[in-house]
Amino acid sequence: MPENLDQFFDTSAAGHAVAATFKTAAGATIRSANVIFVDALGDVDVGDAEVETPRPFISCKDADLASVDHSCKVTIGATTYRIIQQAGDGRLATVLLQRS
Repeated sequence: MPENLDQFFDTSAAGHAVAATFKTAAGATIRSANVIFVDALGDVDVGDAEVETPRPFISCKDADLASVDHSCKVTIGATTYRIIQQAGDGRLATVLLQRS
């Protein structure tokens, strides 16, 4: 029996998810979905040095990305991000973001 993913994307006090709104480049809302947001840091090579830069990403149900592509934006709280890259396995997806 497939695992119920809804428990991972619960926004109640016991859940780990937050609400996100996916929009077209023109600003039209595609859908709202619950996602797990991670405001991570990643290393970028700058000459002979490595510099930490923001590497935010979300995890969500793959189905929540229907009609969403790299030209779209996602708003989480009061912050809007551009979608840089997305990958999914048919159930779960990871979306790399960049602050707009």
